[in-house]
Amino acid sequence: MAQPTTRSLFMIGLGFFAVAASWAAYNAYLPLMLRDIGLAATSVGFIMALDNIFALTLQPLFGMLSDRTRSPLGRRLPFALVFAPIAAITLILLPVAGEISVPVLVGTVVIFAIAMACWRAPIVALMPDLVAPENRSKANGVINFMGSLGNVLIFGIGGLLVARFSYGGPFTMAGILMIVAVLLLVYFVRENEAFRSGKLGFVPLSDPMIEVATDDDHVVTSENLTAELIEEVIPEPLIDSTLYSRLRNLIAPPLTLSTPQKRSLIFILVALFTYTLGSSAADTFVTTYLNEVLDVPKSRVTINLLPYLGASILFAIPAGYIGQWFGRRRSMMVGLAGSAVLFVILSTVDDIGTLRLLMPIYGVLWITVIVNALPLTVELGGVEHTGTLTAYYYLATSGGAVLGPILFGMIRDIMGDFTMLFIFAAAAFALGGIVLALFVRHGEAGDSRAVGAEL
Repeated sequence: MAQPTTRSLFMIGLGFFAVAASWAAYNAYLPLMLRDIGLAATSVGFIMALDNIFALTLQPLFGMLSDRTRSPLGRRLPFALVFAPIAAITLILLPVAGEISVPVLVGTVVIFAIAMACWRAPIVALMPDLVAPENRSKANGVINFMGSLGNVLIFGIGGLLVARFSYGGPFTMAGILMIVAVLLLVYFVRENEAFRSGKLGFVPLSDPMIEVATDDDHVVTSENLTAELIEEVIPEPLIDSTLYSRLRNLIAPPLTLSTPQKRSLIFILVALFTYTLGSSAADTFVTTYLNEVLDVPKSRVTINLLPYLGASILFAIPAGYIGQWFGRRRSMMVGLAGSAVLFVILSTVDDIGTLRLLMPIYGVLWITVIVNALPLTVELGGVEHTGTLTAYYYLATSGGAVLGPILFGMIRDIMGDFTMLFIFAAAAFALGGIVLALFVRHGEAGDSRAVGAEL
């Protein structure tokens, strides 16, 4: 597999920088904006879950669709070029919509969420497309380092922008960054030649995307498949020419996995879903928690999270090396277990100074989980299925992100305060770590070749 140039990897990271800045503005200030309008926490949680509802339904589809896309730009970049500008414009318009009415605001959130969902999985799959399996944790560390810088930008000066320009300041800056980053990404990054063509098109339904290995370890893909190998390596459902099979191959290209690998993949997705319940609830309500429980002014809530982000930035690249050396699964288990313990401690903290001292520890633990989660998930798919496995990754995390804010919003409305926020997150992280420890045995570098059950 050809390795990306430093410039290409930097540009992919720049895309993550802009996306992270956009989500940081969205997650930090939209809940405060909704609360100022007078909505209950359950309603806030539901609106904040809308982006994940669309991510749950659209990201898997567009991730898989990108596996089959061919264009002069490749198979991933066209999605960014079309949908990122739509997302950026609607992000900028969110504060304006909020001043008009709640229905208009919700409609704008829906358009933003749909646009983001349509290009997120394809663009995330760029990294596994261009990086060899053994280097993906390190590359993901570099990319997450850039993403953390985007968070720092919003958390560092977002409060100043809110104080001067109200909520429109951080949303406008994030939207402009997204447009600029995507234009640079499309201009400088070249996808693999195999995925570029003279015009926009899709791999035919009769040409299923596969990557399997024969008994003599000869790798067979849709590029080198011969008639003599069909009977040996292709599962029977792929030979079936019925309309159902053709449609199924378009929507969810089959993965040839052994039964243990299939089991590991399923439980990786379960773990992702479980711990995202906690992380999404914390992301959604932490700024409101600081404002209501610890009496931090709205203009300063994000700046108090900078110690967490600073630690994430400093440890993003080392976390990739640790995943390569110590193992992706074990690194994630340590990060989840440590985060769960820390959340329990944070639930007892009643002053912002102590919270700031503890947040860097969480930054180190959480970035260790994030950096290794995607490589662990996509490893079993091989190069032909990076988009599909990225889609499964977002299917699991989006499912957790849909339910997390809603569930905790209901808990908050029942209890009347935010005291259970960190306990809720601790329980979700602990359960995710237990699932990884007990049921996952694959996903390290080199696990992508498999013969066996179809997923």
